[in-house]
Amino acid sequence: MPTLFTIRGAEGHDLNGIQSIVQRDEAAYTQRFGEFSLAFLIEHASLAVTALDDERRVVGFASFVGHPRHEAVDPTDWNTTFQRKYNRPEITPASSLWLGLLAAEKGPDEADITQQLLRTAFFQLPEYDHVLLGVPSIASRLGSLAGLFEHVDPKATVPEWDNRAVYRCSRSKFVPKLVMRTARVEDHDDLLPIFAGNDDPSVREPYFFARLIENQDDANRSLVGTMGGTAYGMISLSTAFDLAHLQRAFFLERFGNLQNARGENAAFCVKVFALSEAHESRAIDFLLPAFEAFASKEYMLLTLPHEADPSTSLARYMTLVTPRPGTSFPNVLYVVHRRAASEALSVAAAAEAQRDDIERFVRQQLLPDGTSEETTTVSAFLDPIGQGSTTKTLAVTAGSDLVGVAVVECDVDSERLRNHFELEDFVNTALYQPSDYVLLTRLVISPHFDSRRLQLISELMRSTRTKVIFYKAQAGTPVPSIMQEFVRLQPRKAITYKPDEIGSMDHAYALYVLPSKLLFEPRSVVSSRIVVVGASDVGVSFLETMAFLPHRWYSPLTLVSPGGLPTLTADWPFIPSSHCYSPLELRQLALGDKLAVVDAKMLEVDRARKAVRLSNGHWISYDYLLITTGLQDQTASTLLGPDFDSVRGVHVLSNEQAQQRLHVALSSEFEAGADGHAVVVYGRTLTAYTALQGLIAAGVPPSQIVHVQPATGTAGCINDAAIDAKVGEYVQSLEGVRTFGNHTLASIEHADGLVSGVTLRDEVSKGKVNLQASIVITSDQTAVDPDTFRAVIQSCLVYDGKLVIDSAFRTNDTSIYAFGGLAKFSRRSANQANLLAFEHYNSRELGVELAGSFLRSAKQQALTETMLLANDDTLVHKFVAPKMQTGVLPGGLKYFHAHVPGVDTVKSGRSLVTTHNDDYVCIHIDNYGVIDAISYAGHAALETDNFVKLIGLNEKFANNMAARYDEGVIPDFVSFFRHAWSKALFHDRFPEFVNETRQQFLSLPSIQQLAKQAAQVVDLDGKIDADIKEKLLEHLHSQAIHLVQTRLVEYLKTNHSELPMYYIPDQQYVVPPPPRPESTKGARAKLVNRVDVPKAKPSDAAVPAAAKAPPAQAAASGSKPATPQSARTKPAAPPVAQASASASPRLDNAQTSTSVVPPIAADGDDVQVPTSAPASARSHTSVAASKPATPGRESKAATPAVSKPTTPAASKPATPVASKPSTPVASTPAASKPATPAASKPATPAASKPTTPAASRPESPAASQPSTRKSESTEAASKPATPAKSETPRTTARSASSSSASAAVAESPRRTVSEPASAAAAAEDSRPASAADGDFKVPAARPASGVASKPSTPRADGVQRSQPPTSSRMASSPRSAAESPRVAAASVATASPRG
Repeated sequence: MPTLFTIRGAEGHDLNGIQSIVQRDEAAYTQRFGEFSLAFLIEHASLAVTALDDERRVVGFASFVGHPRHEAVDPTDWNTTFQRKYNRPEITPASSLWLGLLAAEKGPDEADITQQLLRTAFFQLPEYDHVLLGVPSIASRLGSLAGLFEHVDPKATVPEWDNRAVYRCSRSKFVPKLVMRTARVEDHDDLLPIFAGNDDPSVREPYFFARLIENQDDANRSLVGTMGGTAYGMISLSTAFDLAHLQRAFFLERFGNLQNARGENAAFCVKVFALSEAHESRAIDFLLPAFEAFASKEYMLLTLPHEADPSTSLARYMTLVTPRPGTSFPNVLYVVHRRAASEALSVAAAAEAQRDDIERFVRQQLLPDGTSEETTTVSAFLDPIGQGSTTKTLAVTAGSDLVGVAVVECDVDSERLRNHFELEDFVNTALYQPSDYVLLTRLVISPHFDSRRLQLISELMRSTRTKVIFYKAQAGTPVPSIMQEFVRLQPRKAITYKPDEIGSMDHAYALYVLPSKLLFEPRSVVSSRIVVVGASDVGVSFLETMAFLPHRWYSPLTLVSPGGLPTLTADWPFIPSSHCYSPLELRQLALGDKLAVVDAKMLEVDRARKAVRLSNGHWISYDYLLITTGLQDQTASTLLGPDFDSVRGVHVLSNEQAQQRLHVALSSEFEAGADGHAVVVYGRTLTAYTALQGLIAAGVPPSQIVHVQPATGTAGCINDAAIDAKVGEYVQSLEGVRTFGNHTLASIEHADGLVSGVTLRDEVSKGKVNLQASIVITSDQTAVDPDTFRAVIQSCLVYDGKLVIDSAFRTNDTSIYAFGGLAKFSRRSANQANLLAFEHYNSRELGVELAGSFLRSAKQQALTETMLLANDDTLVHKFVAPKMQTGVLPGGLKYFHAHVPGVDTVKSGRSLVTTHNDDYVCIHIDNYGVIDAISYAGHAALETDNFVKLIGLNEKFANNMAARYDEGVIPDFVSFFRHAWSKALFHDRFPEFVNETRQQFLSLPSIQQLAKQAAQVVDLDGKIDADIKEKLLEHLHSQAIHLVQTRLVEYLKTNHSELPMYYIPDQQYVVPPPPRPESTKGARAKLVNRVDVPKAKPSDAAVPAAAKAPPAQAAASGSKPATPQSARTKPAAPPVAQASASASPRLDNAQTSTSVVPPIAADGDDVQVPTSAPASARSHTSVAASKPATPGRESKAATPAVSKPTTPAASKPATPVASKPSTPVASTPAASKPATPAASKPATPAASKPTTPAASRPESPAASQPSTRKSESTEAASKPATPAKSETPRTTARSASSSSASAAVAESPRRTVSEPASAAAAAEDSRPASAADGDFKVPAARPASGVASKPSTPRADGVQRSQPPTSSRMASSPRSAAESPRVAAASVATASPRG
C-alpha cells in the first residue's frame, strides 16, 4: 500500500526544504525543467503544492503554470505554434497546464510522492485534463515522471519548438472522468451509501431511488456517473417547477426571466444531486449530459439550503442569483446557461474589424434603454482599439461569438497602490516587474458566461502576459461579478506629512487584486443570511471584517439601518465623531459593494420564523441576527412617546440622516426661528456643544438660541477643564444666547404635529420656565432605542438594563448576537467584573471582536488564532485600542480627545500643556511616563491620525518629550510633532515592527536571565531601586543592544519610500528575525536573511545615534514572548529580474542591497514625500548579485569624517563594541555609571556642521538563483548614551507590565499593541564613531508564511494600524527639536520594566 502524504498549498517557509531536495540532484532537474527559480515558481504559479511527511517535513513540491517555460514560445499565443507542431486539438490553454517543476525526495517513496502531487493537481483543477512538460530534448531523463508522462509525437517542423520535446500526463491516470448514462433500477444499491448521511426525510423513504428512476419521462430524467460499471453519482432533472414563484423571489431579468423568445419556460431544474466524496471534483461531468437530456432548454437551475457549501457541488460551475428584498424563498438559487457548459472562452486584443460588434454588444448589455451617458460609456470601450497605447480593449469570444469586452491599463503604478493599500498581504512585490501588473478598468460579460469567471481571468492574464490584475471600484459604480474571485485590499493608514493633507480624498476607491498564485485557490461562497441591525461603528466594523475575509465570500450580508451606511461627508457638523472611520476610509472600504442595505428600523423579531419585521412593512429572514444599534438620547421619546419623530421640530442627533433633517429644518422659513420662536438645545454632552456650533455656523441668530443644561448631565464632557471653560466663555460672549443651568426639560408642547414651545423646571428653586420654540434638539443621557427595546422584550431575549450576552456575544438565542452600547455581559460572566460598559471602549475594536466570536460560534473559519474566542463565561476579553472623539465646538474650536480605553477620569501622573497661537494641547502621562490621554482645541486643523498613535507610548520614546518640556524647549506640541523626526512613530508598520522587535528581545537568553534577576528585586508597586536597576543594566548583553539597533535601522530601510526624511547609516547589520511560529499559514510573515549594505566613505556622513545608544532592557517582568504576527522589517528591494520570496522565505545565501539614501531633511523642514515611491520600499528584499555572497565576508568601510576621529575597536569579529551601557546625554533623567568607551579618543560632536549622507553603491543585477547576505558593523562613540531610567508602557487605564502588553497583542485580533523598541530621534546629539570590525552573528531567520495560499487573517486596516504601540523611550538632546540642524538617525533604547 502506498504511503500517504499531506499535500497542501506551497508556503514560503517550504523553500529551504524544496531547495534541499533539488540540490541533491540539481543537474538532473535543470536538464529536465531548464533553469528555474524556486521563489518564482511559488509566487508566479497557477498552482503550487507541497508534500509533507508525518513529521511535517517537505518531501515533494510541484509547480504548475499556464504556459510553457520556453523563451522562444510566445506565452500569450503558445497554442497556435503548438497545434502547427503537434496537431492536438484536445490540448488548449483552457484544458492544459504546464509543469514548471516537480521534485520529490529520493528514496522508496519518490514514486508515491510524485503520483500524489499530480493527483492533487487534477483533483483541485477539474476543468483541466492535461499536464504538459516541455524538456530541452527527447533524450532528457524524466526520473520519477517516467511512465506517468507520454511523449507527444510532432507532426511538423516549427522553429519555435525546435530542440524541444513535449510530454503529456492525462487526467485518466489519476482522477478520470465519470461516464454518464441513464439511470437504471439496478443502480439503487450503488447509490444508497452515497445518501446515507442525508437528513432529508424524503430521501430516506423506502424505494425512493427506485421510484425516481422508474418514473422517468420527457419531463423527468435521471442520470448516473459511473466508473468501471459502478455508479458513484446521480442527478435527477425535471422541467416541472413554479417559474412564476422564482421570478417573484429573484432578479432573473439578466437571464431573460428563464424564458425563450416565445415566452415559454426555457429551463429545467435539478431535483436530486449526489456524488461520492472521492469523486466530488467530477461534478462538472454532469453538466453537458444534463443539457443533452433536455435539448430544447437553455438554463439549468439548482437550489441549495443557505447553510450548504456550494464549492462541493454543481453550484461551483453556476451563477448565484440575487434574491429580491423581502423574499421568503427558503433556499438560494443557482443558474447556468447551456453555452457555459460546452464552450470555452478566449481573450485577445480587439481588432478594428470588431469595432461594430463591440459597440453593439456594449449597448445591449449596459445601455439597453439608452441614457445620456451612452456616448461616453461606449467610447471608453471603443477608443483604445487599434491605438497601440498602454490602454487596450480586449475581446472575449466563445467560438466565433463576441461574449464580452474588457478594457485594461498596462501602465500600473504598483508602488503608489502599495503605499495606500495592503498589497503585500497577497503579492510579494519584489518578485514582479512593472509589466507583470495590469489594471482592469471596464468589463462587460454576457450573463450566460458569468459562471466561467476563473477561465476568463486566466485568459485575461494570458493575453496581457501579466501575473497580477487590479480593479479599482469607484463609489456608485457596479462591481463586475468576477470580483467574487478577487481579494479586497485593506486601505493603509497613511502618515499625514503636512497639515494641508488633512482630509485629503486621494485614492478614494476600493482596490481589488488577484495574483496568479491565488487564481485556483479554493474560496467558499457562504450563503448564510447574516442580518446586521444598526450602522453603529460596531456594526460597520463587523461588516468590514466579514467583507474582507480572503477565503470566503459572504452573500448576502444585509444591513438594516435608518439612513443606510454612514459616509461622514456631511457639510453640517452638528454631531461629533468617534474617529473610528474617516470619509476617505469609508470610500476605500466601499462596503456598499458587499451589502444589501435596507433603510428602515427593526420593529419586531420573530425567533420561530427567524425573521425581522421592519418599519417599511417588509420581513427579512435571517440565519444569524446581529444587533448593534448602540445607544441614543431618549429625552424626546420619554416626553412624547415612541412616535416622537412624527412631531416636526423635534430632533435627536443620532446619525447622519438626523443631521440632514435638522439642516433642512433650519433652511425652512417656517422653522428658522420665525415669530421669535427659539431653537432649544438640551443637554451637557459633547453633542450638545457641537450642535450649538452647528446652529451658529448655519446662520441661526444667537438671540434665538437657548441652551438648557440639566443638573444631572455629564459634567466636564469635554474632558478638559481648560477647554470647557474656554467654550463656556465663548458661549457667554455671544450676544443673545440664553443659557439655563440646572434646568430640566419638563415637557415639549406641540400642536397639529408642530413644536410650539417647551417647559423647563429649575432643579434648585423647583420653578418652571415656559419658552416658545420651533426647534428642539435633545442630547442628554443615552439609552436603548424604544423600538429596539420593544423588539427585544417581545421576543423574550434576556434584558437586564441592557441586552444580556455571554462571552461569545450571543444572547439567550444562539442565532442572535449583540454588542456595543446596548449590550452587557451576563452577571455570571467573568467579563462583568473586569470590563466597564462597552461605550467606554473603541467601537471599531469591539466590531472586530464580535466578528471573531461570530466566526467561531457559527462554525466558520476564524480569522486568526487570537480571534478564536471561547464560548464560555470564563473567557475575559481585553480591549486596548484608544477611545477617541472629535468635533467642532462653539467658537469654531476644532476639538480632539483620545485616551486609553476605560472611563476617562482624572488620573495620577502629570499633564503637559502648551498654548500657541490660541491652539491648546494637553498631553497627560501616567506615573510610568506612558501617554494615556491627549486633548486639543484650536482653530487650526490637527493631524489627528498621527496624534492618536501616541496613546500608549512612553514619553521618552517621543524624543524625551517630558524632559524637553521641563526645559522649556517645546513651546507647541503641534509643531513639535510635525518635525521630521516623528514620522516613524506615525507609520502604520511601526506597531508591527515594535511588537516583533520586542518578541525577539525577550527571546534572548541574556534578557530572560536578566528578567529573572529583576523579578527577585521588584517591590509590590512593580518598581526597582535605582541603584539595583543600574547594576542590572550593566549586565545588559551587547547582543540585545545590537538587536534593537539593527532592527530599527532595517525598519527605516524597509519603509524608506514613506520615510525618506531619515538618514540610513551605510553600515552592515544583521537582523535576527523572530522565532518561527508553529502555524505558518497566511501571506504576512516574511523571512529576513543577511544583507550586504554598502558602507559610507569617510567624508560622506555622520554616524547616527542609532549605532551608539544602547537600549535599556525591557523584560524584567519575565513575560513570555508571544508569536509575532508578521515580519515587516526587511531591507528595501528595488525591482529586479530575479528575486526571492518574501511572502515565502528566500533561498539561502540570497544577497540583497539597499537603495540610495536621499538627502536628509532638516528638523522642521517641509518633508517632500515622493508621489511614486521607489519599488525598494517596505518589506521585500530582492536579489542584487549574480553570484552567491561568500559567507562571513565583510564589506569594506571607512570611518566617517569627524574632527577627531575615533579609533576602531579591537574586538572579536562577532563581539559588538557597545557591550555596556555608557554615559547618558544631558537630557537623560536617570544617570548611570559611564561605561568605558570603545574608542580611544572622544569624538567632537558633529551637530555644528551637518553632513550629507553618502550615496550607496548601485544595485547589482539579479541572478537566477538569488542569495542574501546580511552583516553588521558596530560603532564606538566617545560619549554614547547610557540607558536612562524608563518605564514600561500601559495598554489600559491602569499600568501593566510588559507581559500585559504582550497579552494585549495576543488577545486583540486586528491590533498590534506592544512596547516599541525605538524610533528616530533628533540627530543633533549624534556623535561620529568608528566602525567596529566583524559581523555580529544571530540565529537563523524565522520562516515566512504561505505564498500559495491567501492569508487567513485579513487586516482590518485602521483598527490594527490605528492602535499605537504601547511604549518605549527615545534618547534626546537638551536642545529643542527645532534647533536641530538635521535629522540624522535614531537613538535606540527600549523601556525598562515598570519602575
